[in-house]
Amino acid sequence: MVSPYGTAGNDTFTGTSGTDWYYAMGGNDSLYGYGGADYLLGYADDDYIDGGDGDDYLWGDAAHDTSVTGDDYLFGGNGNDYLFGQNGNDTLDGWSGHDTLYGGSGNDSLLGYTGNDYLYGESGDDTLLGENGNDTLIGGDGWDTLNGGGGNDYLNAGSGFNTVTSGSGFDSIVLSASSYNHITDFQDGVDHILLDDIQFNSLGFTFISGTGTFLTYDGHSIALLVDVAESQLTAADFTTI
Repeated sequence: MVSPYGTAGNDTFTGTSGTDWYYAMGGNDSLYGYGGADYLLGYADDDYIDGGDGDDYLWGDAAHDTSVTGDDYLFGGNGNDYLFGQNGNDTLDGWSGHDTLYGGSGNDSLLGYTGNDYLYGESGDDTLLGENGNDTLIGGDGWDTLNGGGGNDYLNAGSGFNTVTSGSGFDSIVLSASSYNHITDFQDGVDHILLDDIQFNSLGFTFISGTGTFLTYDGHSIALLVDVAESQLTAADFTTI
């Protein structure tokens, strides 16, 4: 196993076909894992991290260290990868395989691409795109934008004022009392709404022509179903979880 440590400057690390372990330290670093199951840690500043082939673990910044920030780019490549953005406004691209992406703090962009991926925005105003596959998208805190893409996806934008596009497939969208979701493409009879600790008979419905149907709970709006008429919605479209 190759295990180099970086410096405070701008370093470049190039892996092998085996298992590599890189700890870049400071500077704007570039880390390339290539083959094998690699462990690549950018640490501080703005880093580019490419896992390559194999099942890799990629960290943009130091794990559990809130004093270290950086706007990082993490590319999983082939394989079933784990990408951790940590602090900063990061871009995480899982690419092929069944990948798990954690944005961390900051306003992050997460792309699953192919495979059945798990995308967790965590804190910040994040953008999550599942693309192909049956994906799980969880926005977390902040005002998030979720797009499931193809496949049968599970979308939970979390708290905040969010925009949700389920994409094609039979998708499930979670609504809660602590958030507002602008749902752009709900397909009646195809997609399904999961009510987080809310009963269907507690919902209110207000249709506005040219806009869609607002869902209300306890006196406030929790969602807008764009271009969906109230008459299209029945209890069969909802499940309480």
